[in-house]
Parts: sequence; C-alpha cells; structure tokens
Amino acid sequence: MTFEELFPDATLQSFDVEFKGFLGSGPDEKGLSSEVGWLKTLVAFANGAGGSLFVGVENKTHKIVALDLNSADKQIQLVYRTCKQRTDPFIEPLISKIDIPFPNETRVVIRIEIKPSSLLPVLLKDRGGSFALVRRFGQTDLATSEELRELAQKSSDISFDEYPTKELFSNNDFTSFFESYQEHNGSPLDPKYLISKGFMDINGYLSRGALLFKDECKDPKTMISIVKYPGIDKGSSELLYVEKLIGPIHTLILKAANIIQAQSVNGIKKTSSGEKKIFSFPARSLLEGIANAFAHRNYWIGGSQIQISIFKDRVEIVSPGSLLGLQNLPKDKDIKNIKPRHRNEVICNALSLLGLIQGLGTGFDKIADDYRMADEAHQPYVESSPSSFSLTLPDLMYAQGVVGTDNPAPAIALIGAGQLSAKENQVLSFCYPRKRTLKEIAQFLGISVSSYLKGELLGGLITKGYLIQSDQRPASYLTSREKVYLI
Repeated sequence: MTFEELFPDATLQSFDVEFKGFLGSGPDEKGLSSEVGWLKTLVAFANGAGGSLFVGVENKTHKIVALDLNSADKQIQLVYRTCKQRTDPFIEPLISKIDIPFPNETRVVIRIEIKPSSLLPVLLKDRGGSFALVRRFGQTDLATSEELRELAQKSSDISFDEYPTKELFSNNDFTSFFESYQEHNGSPLDPKYLISKGFMDINGYLSRGALLFKDECKDPKTMISIVKYPGIDKGSSELLYVEKLIGPIHTLILKAANIIQAQSVNGIKKTSSGEKKIFSFPARSLLEGIANAFAHRNYWIGGSQIQISIFKDRVEIVSPGSLLGLQNLPKDKDIKNIKPRHRNEVICNALSLLGLIQGLGTGFDKIADDYRMADEAHQPYVESSPSSFSLTLPDLMYAQGVVGTDNPAPAIALIGAGQLSAKENQVLSFCYPRKRTLKEIAQFLGISVSSYLKGELLGGLITKGYLIQSDQRPASYLTSREKVYLI
C-alpha cells in the first residue's frame, strides 16, 4: 500500500513534503551524525514555507511501512530532543500519529509538521558549526550568502542576540558577570535592570545574547584564536604562540588582552627625570578593540571565530562579518570618524554595563586618543569587507611603525656572518615586506633600469641567496626570510 492509495486527496508537492521510513540516530558508518540527514529537511521547512515529514513511509516508492506504537513513541522523543538541542532558534514541531490498518496490531505513520519560522534564519548545529538550509526544487541545500541575507530580511526586526530563548534567568548562572559589574560600578547589579537592556524579558526568559555571558558558556560563537608570528605576515612556518579561548564574552576579552600584553614589550624605562612606563599597546585600546570585535561581529556566520594575530610591528583583531553600514571600507586611519551601527544591542549593552566598552559608538574615539601622539606610521586603522572587518593596532615599541606604505623599507639584519653594501641593504629592506618589480626597485633607489641593476646588483643578491626572483614575467623580487630578519 502506498501513501497515495491510503490518502488519495493528499497534496504531495515535493517542496513541502518528504518521506522517511525511519529516523536514524547516533553515528553512522562514517562516524557522522545520523540525525543530520532528516534534521536538514526540518530546518529547510522552517526557513521556507513550512512542510511535513512523514515517518513510516519509504521515500522512493511511498510504500507505507508504518511503525509499532513503541517505536513511534521513541521516534517522537528523538525529534523533540534533537530539535531542541541542534536547531537555533529552536524549531517546535507539531507531531501527530496517523493510524494505519495492519493485521492484528495497530501501527502508525508519524507526521512532523513544521511551520515557517518568524525568526530567520533557522540554523542547524553540527560539528561545532551552524548552517542554514533551504528547499530548492524539492531538494534540501545549504543556503547561499544571498539566500542568508534574504532570510534575515524576512525575519522579524530582531538581531541575533535579541532572539528569545526557552532558558530562564538564574543568578547562579551569571556569578562572574555580577562580580564584574560590582567591581566596575562599586555596587551590586539589580537583575531587574537587565530587562531594560534586552538581557531577558519580563518573564525571565533570556535572550540569545545573554547566553554568551553565562559562567559555563561553551558556545563556539565566543571563540577567539590568538597566534603570534615572528615576522610581519603569516608566511612563517614557525609560530611563537598559539591559543584558543572559549567561554563567557566578558572574561575572554580580559584574557585575550592579558595574553597580548604578556607577548609584548611592557615595563619601565629610566630617564633623566625619573622613570617612564613603556608598552607595546595601550591597555584601553586593546580592551576596546577586542570588545568591539565581539560587539560588532556577525553571529550568523557559522564556523567562524575572532582572530587575533600578533606580528612584529602590530596586532590585528579580525571579526567575522563586515561593519554594519560599512561593508567596503579600505584601510582608514581616520577612525574617530568611523561610526558603525550596532549589530548586537544586547551584547553592546552588557559590555557597557561592565565598562568593557566606554560608550556605545565611542570605542574607536578612545583608541584614536591613545595613539594621538604617535607618528603616521604608528596610527591605528580599520578595514572592512563583506566577510570580515579588522582593527590594526601598531606596536609602539617597534620604532619603525607598521611595515607598509608609511614604512616601505624597514630596518633589517643578516642571519649569520656576512656584509653587504649600502645599496644591497636598501634593496633587501625594500623587498622584505612584499614582492617588488624591477621598475619599483629602480624608482626606490633613484636609478635607471639597467644591466647593472638587474645583473650585478640584483643578480649578486640572488646568487648569495638573499634575494628570490619569481618565475613569472615580468619578474618580481622578494627578500629571503631565511637569511634576513627585521630588527
């Protein structure tokens, strides 16, 4: 017996109906989650016009196999449990049993009905990431970036961190948050005040942003990766420090700032008039920079994290998603005039309560103020693209400033014994930050392109192993990092 024979009036449009003989659970033969296969369909229904998944019906033939009552109850419990644990926001399925006439026993087909979600996109959590699924021509597929934007636009006018959850507020879950508030403000925090900040509703149900401040938070969306490199880029195979942090947002900000300071130059320098504190990065700028990465990141982007890279001349703090309202922003040092819109009001409010951001929309102002006495090569800057935004803080103890436009030829030294002419050192210095063409090198040296430049000067450095020539045409030249280092 087929489903169509039993229900001749049923509308079986492929975009809103699916069939499964049985819902798998646990790891499959490849070690992957069996639940993902059918949960994708439910998530795609929630992101679209809704739909129904019938369990107890073979997918290809629509033959009814039905389930005994005990198996049906276990399948229903599996659906409720899995939806609660692995969908975000939680999908609430409407489940019913359809009695099927079988000889000598009662068997059923389960109907799992999913209504369109008003909170979009609905995400499936799997292997540390979160993914949005949609229905296309009766098939379930990963949502494209364009489809993700469309889903977000269709959603209720609510940001990621404002989404309501089914978790109730308890003081015991936020001891660190309350301790931080009292330490900063000198008085205890009244939990009722958090309602006005979007942390929870009047019934005590927490927002999704609030969950990222719980003492036991292990949400991958809070993860920070910190890596220290020996040079000015990520090209080195040697890493001086690697750390991944996960936990409540407010504690991560402080931990990350402390790690950066510990990996940098800080201390006291004696002067003729006494002593002077020296540091690579102003403490307030580090806190503001890391806090802003959390405040403005796009939490819809699954499988991503805030990345902090410590280089010889700077620290880069990169956050997933563009600055809201500033999707394409080239290197901009006028950071006092960058006024991004707030993507995550609940998180911003919470960080402001703890004093980790000095004021909504003023973070870049504070950073610019910390660097106001620095020269052009030591000015911080912000960049934004559709996929990420970054804040770069120059190392104030690296005298030359950030290697690049303002510092195109940093000071270098040779590894091992060796001595070069002034012009040879100039070439290696100029070609250290990036590949240079013959014309660029000639212009930098103030000489013409000649056989002397190409054959004797550059050729000599190549023969000695200090300079590397590319195979492409026109040729470009790069200083060997194995024989030359920055000082």
